[in-house]
Amino acid sequence: MQNSSEFRIFSRISGRHRGRNLQIRRVRTWTVRVTQGVRPRVFQQALASDAYGLTPYYRGLAYLELKSGKEAASQFQKILDNHGLVTTHVNWPLAHLGLARAYAMQGDTAKAEAAYQDFLTLWKDADPNIPILKQAKAEYAKLK
Repeated sequence: MQNSSEFRIFSRISGRHRGRNLQIRRVRTWTVRVTQGVRPRVFQQALASDAYGLTPYYRGLAYLELKSGKEAASQFQKILDNHGLVTTHVNWPLAHLGLARAYAMQGDTAKAEAAYQDFLTLWKDADPNIPILKQAKAEYAKLK
């Protein structure tokens, strides 16, 4: 398993998101099972108890890494559709960014532009030197 693409993907994700190791392990296990053709019921329960949308967020990141735009968009849309208290969490604007990237990956430019605009509106007062904001602005500019 150490040399599989799933391991490399989650090593990159876990390196970017230290302190969320339990969520990383859950998503890694889920992705390994999905790639083996088994859909675990455990993650339906995990999603229901996930108040901040971390499970679908990491699933969305994993699908983006696997170049599966449709599945990634579905995961990010779950966060936006069931926001509850999530609007105060950092994953709320990042779900907009993930959705934009997923739509761009699918070639749906109109939806990607709208999602990028939503993200950039939410982060309009952010420090302009934040790397993810710079990257999002560059990706958005390429769409136009």
